[in-house]
Amino acid sequence: MRAYLSKEYSEDEAKKYDPALESFAQMRKDVELVRTPSPISRQVLLRYVAQLDLIDTRFPVSDTKVKLPFTWFDSFCPRQKLTQHSVKFEQAATLFLVGALDSQSAVACDRSTPEGIRAACNYFSQSAGAFVAIQQLGLSGTTTVDMCPEGLGMLVNLMLAQAQSCFYEKAIKDKMKDGIKSKLATQAVAYYQSALDFCNSASMKASVDRLWGIHIQFQVLCMKAAAQFWQGKASKEVALTKGVGYGEEIARLATADALCTQAIALATQSKLPPSLPASVRALQAIVVDTLNKARKDNDTIYMETIPQLASLPTLTAASMVKPIVPDKERAIDLFEGLVPTSLRQKVADFEAIYQNIVASSASQVSAYNEAARVHLASLGLPASVEAFEKGAGVPPALWRRIEACQTQGLTAPISRILEENKRSKAHVEERLRNIENFLRDESSEDAEARQTYGSQWTRPPSNALSEGFVADVDRFHKLLRDATQSDLAIQSSLTSPVLNVLGQTNDELQRRIPERDPSAATVDTSLLNNLMIALGVLIQKRDGLQKDLAGRAAVAPHTLILAGNGDDSAFASKQTELEQLKAQIEGTFAEHGDLITDITERNSIFKQARQADPITRQREEALMELQKAVDMYEQLLSNATEGGVFYSELTQKVAQAEQTVMDHCHARRCEKVELEMNLQSAQDSALAQRLHEASLHDEHQVNQVVNDQVAADAAYAASLAAQDRNSPPSPVPNNAPRFGPALGQPPRGGSIPPAAPAYAPSNHHPSNPYASNYSQPPPPPYNQAPPPPYNQAAPPPPYNQPPSYSPYNQGPYSAPYYQGGPPQYPQSHHLPEGSYNSAPQFNQGPPPYHQGSSGYYNPQGPYSQQAYGSHPPPPQPFNSSPYGFQPHV
Repeated sequence: MRAYLSKEYSEDEAKKYDPALESFAQMRKDVELVRTPSPISRQVLLRYVAQLDLIDTRFPVSDTKVKLPFTWFDSFCPRQKLTQHSVKFEQAATLFLVGALDSQSAVACDRSTPEGIRAACNYFSQSAGAFVAIQQLGLSGTTTVDMCPEGLGMLVNLMLAQAQSCFYEKAIKDKMKDGIKSKLATQAVAYYQSALDFCNSASMKASVDRLWGIHIQFQVLCMKAAAQFWQGKASKEVALTKGVGYGEEIARLATADALCTQAIALATQSKLPPSLPASVRALQAIVVDTLNKARKDNDTIYMETIPQLASLPTLTAASMVKPIVPDKERAIDLFEGLVPTSLRQKVADFEAIYQNIVASSASQVSAYNEAARVHLASLGLPASVEAFEKGAGVPPALWRRIEACQTQGLTAPISRILEENKRSKAHVEERLRNIENFLRDESSEDAEARQTYGSQWTRPPSNALSEGFVADVDRFHKLLRDATQSDLAIQSSLTSPVLNVLGQTNDELQRRIPERDPSAATVDTSLLNNLMIALGVLIQKRDGLQKDLAGRAAVAPHTLILAGNGDDSAFASKQTELEQLKAQIEGTFAEHGDLITDITERNSIFKQARQADPITRQREEALMELQKAVDMYEQLLSNATEGGVFYSELTQKVAQAEQTVMDHCHARRCEKVELEMNLQSAQDSALAQRLHEASLHDEHQVNQVVNDQVAADAAYAASLAAQDRNSPPSPVPNNAPRFGPALGQPPRGGSIPPAAPAYAPSNHHPSNPYASNYSQPPPPPYNQAPPPPYNQAAPPPPYNQPPSYSPYNQGPYSAPYYQGGPPQYPQSHHLPEGSYNSAPQFNQGPPPYHQGSSGYYNPQGPYSQQAYGSHPPPPQPFNSSPYGFQPHV
């Protein structure tokens, strides 16, 4: 971010905002320190989200501009992480934390009281709103599983289902009508079913633990059973009023009984905690008792036919909850004085419109002025009139122009400008060669790495990324070629003989110009002079209007403030003002044409009147030659000066392009180094694994050979012992070496042991590297990081690494809570044991970090900034019944 400020603004401006950058970094650290749900924690997260909104307007964070990395772990797959250079991705991950904390706050509420139920419902709705806010961000590109559309859809519906269940609990406590309870439970079923559909989608099923779907399916069955139970009781009340319809109660109670049986079977087969099927059995007992009484009454009193469930009216639902999207917190604008990127772009767009208006008008004005000059020169004006009116010498106006040329040094300043232009051109060409060398070297490095690593080299090719730079270089080269041609044309014109007369004095020029006879006939030139004066005044007026137009096109500072507030009226008003002024300039063109026509007519009359005097014609020709020389000199000086301005602007643009290419190549080189390190690390790990397996294989073969040899030796010894028992011992020569008992001979005082290998084959290095008695530690359980790779040191602990928590009752980075209990009876907040330690329920989730990585906040790459946290796992479910206490039957 600081590099961007220094590049786009200035180093002084970057230093000015150093405290703001430090404050922003501290806000990130505050987000990392959030561990438990509280109003302060929620405010810290939402203020960070608001600050990110302001950052996004001023810094173009992306993969190509401001590469600010944000790294988060997937809450459903804790070993998978994703890094993006996207402010929206960071906002989404922070909002995910908000949803997780709100769900934990809901679980922590005491729902045995009306106030606790209301608070829990509100927290669940806020949690759903946080996930809806992530959906509204419209993340694009690759995302983690928990923030894909299906993952967010599951979490939103899961939170709404629990919020709806709070209303259902409240209805039971308040002893509302049975029909209302049924409608509330039916809507909860709809939310749970939607969550289950998202959970079973293709993108989720392969990544999410299967127990998520099992628990949600369990809730669906329980809520369906409760809805049928209450609707059955409601139908009996209606039947007592109407006198018919007693069979509906039996059909719905039987359905509730079957649903309870399915829920119990699901919990038993999936090895859910025993408390879940136990509470469902309690509900089923009430359902069965009520069903038996209803059947007995129908068999003895009502004797109605029991209808099929499909023939009964569909249960209606009543939704009482909706997502509560977090309100935007008011954050201090750390970069208040910095013009936002979007505003700068908006101002640039309007400035482009203004400059188009100015350029279009300037082009027309220049064309009309040049046409007037060329036309008057073709008529010999005003030289012919001045030659006629002043019979001798150089007209004063013409001499003032010649004197100005001599004062400027004639061709010397033009030559100096051309030399400076030549040096500027060489400097620009050198910078362009540097740009080409940078791009060529970077492309060569990329091609070499791509040839070395093959398909593993997955980053975009250099040619695809540098097309824009190459096009800019070609455009700059074309501009240089055109400018060089213009400079050569000016240089060749400086040697023209026409310009030699400008170096003469006034006396010398007067001697060259013939004098008209004063007694010759006179011609009235006043009208022609007035017309030329009027044309000159019109041209000056038009030039003044054009200058005023260019001045008004500048953007005033107050328009930036208005644009920052979303008010574009100031820009639209200025555009209207400029267009009106341009129309005023264009209105002078008609008057211009009329004056040119009148001057042409009066000049024809004047020309006929002076044809009789040959001296007058010679004088006109001499004065026209002087005027042509002056016009040529002024035009050359103007062109050379314009060329100097062009080279100055081109030098700045090429320098900026060179810096951009250098930054691009440096970033690509750092990316190349990081990718090579990752690939080399992977290759080293694979090589170490192969060497380790080869070592195990060789050791196994050696052990096998040794075991075979030992077995053969033992068998041979046993055979010798048997032969020794069947034959008398051979006498031992006196000179034979004494080594103790012979092979196979029993020790003193003992019996002969059975023939067996001297030692059993070693079982410490089995041939199967995955055998249960393998010397390496067993693979980690679910949600536990693997040990460091073979022969690789464990990474250092991360900066600000959070303390290790038990996998039970996790903090804010656990999965979204949802109520895992069966209907009707509240359950204790206990944790499952044994194989249930990976279930997405009971305040249990993956630990906030795993041992095999450097924690949440490990830097990503050699030049990226510190990563800022990890996705929390989804907030975890709450093992509590959504049905309150035992219903009154």
